[in-house]
Formats: sequence, C-alpha cells, structure tokens
Amino acid sequence: MTVHVPASYEPGTPAPLLILLHAYGSTGSGHDRYFHVGAAAAERGFLYAYPDGTTDTSGNRFWSATDACCDFDRTGVNGDDADQLPSRRSSPSIRSGST
Repeated sequence: MTVHVPASYEPGTPAPLLILLHAYGSTGSGHDRYFHVGAAAAERGFLYAYPDGTTDTSGNRFWSATDACCDFDRTGVNGDDADQLPSRRSSPSIRSGST
C-alpha cells in the first residue's frame, strides 16, 4: 500500500487519513495520477493511502470483498482485500516523507 505523508506531518500528532480505493480494472496509482490527491494531501497536510486490489487473470485489479463482486473469473480468491486496510482502531506507524 502506498502512503503519502506530507512534509508538514509531526510524528505523534493525529492527522486525517484518506484512503482511495480504485475501480475495477484500475490501480491506486492510476487514480492518484487522475485525481491529483497526492498533491492535495501535501498542500493540505493530510495522510493519503492508495492500495491495489487483487489482480484477475486478465490483469485487471479488483476488490475481493464479497461473493457479489468482483471475482468474475471465479478464481476462488481467498481472503478479503479489506483486510489490508487500516481499521479505525489501529494506529499505523507513520514516517515522514512518502512511502
């Protein structure tokens, strides 16, 4: 998962975190380039992350979250991509700079 940390971030200080989830067939970095969220995060001082979902046999990224979507190849991907997202109760370790 790519996490952008603004230069103004002070370790130990709570900061908002925006998580951008891409659409089927896209990527987190593709959405970042399109929406320019990284630049807005740096300017406004919030943390920003964009993970990538599972890749299907056609090379398309998708979120394995429910039986309804989006494992169209019926690969039987185990797990839930949501497991890679930080929970409201977690306190991820954050370092200054982009990771």
